[in-house]
Amino acid sequence: MHHSFLDRYSDLSSPLHRWDARLKVMLSILFVICIVTIPHGRFMVLSAFLAILLLFWFVARVPLTHLLKRLAVLLPFILLMSVPLVWTHGPSSNENALEILAHIAMRASAAIIVISLLVSTTPFPTLLGALQWMRVPAIIVSLMAFLYRFAYILIDEFERLGAGRKSREFARSLLLAWRSRAWMLGTFLIRSIERSERVYQAMAARGFSGQIISPGGRRALPGLEIMISILAAAAIIFIRIEA
Repeated sequence: MHHSFLDRYSDLSSPLHRWDARLKVMLSILFVICIVTIPHGRFMVLSAFLAILLLFWFVARVPLTHLLKRLAVLLPFILLMSVPLVWTHGPSSNENALEILAHIAMRASAAIIVISLLVSTTPFPTLLGALQWMRVPAIIVSLMAFLYRFAYILIDEFERLGAGRKSREFARSLLLAWRSRAWMLGTFLIRSIERSERVYQAMAARGFSGQIISPGGRRALPGLEIMISILAAAAIIFIRIEA
């Protein structure tokens, strides 16, 4: 298991890493709500939010390359899906169309930074515990826990299938290559279903009741962190109202 693409830097030491996960989740939700509701054309407000988030990112001591990789993967898809909005809801001039795309790009970048910052400074089991404390439905928390714990196993399985496919591929025919990849995907699907059945049977045999127990949601909230979080939330709401 050499994969760690979800919470790779969650074990670092910084003020944000030591902050209570429940407060971080609530502040992150408030941040995202304020960002996505900023009216079109308020680039100064978006710039202020981006500056604050980048300041938090440097305080967390997470490498900037980690954020750039996530932006490079997600942002093109968001912009591609947003292109029709330029013609359906925006003015006809090219300048205004570019403004709309720039506004969407800045909002999407800010939201990605918030989510990446939350995941990069909070161990995933602790994050699940915070969601349980916030009364998120148990089925959602359980699905997230299973996805986190078995994603790495499935990735290793997929890599083994890929290594086997490459060792058997001698011809350079495009048709044979597509057939080989289709066979690999079908085999991966069947093995995933079989493995999920075995995992469920093993958990049921050990008394699994359908509820995931995660740390991070049972201790009392620190008073100082509550006060600082309230001040931060008030500042975020004030910046949003000024928009």
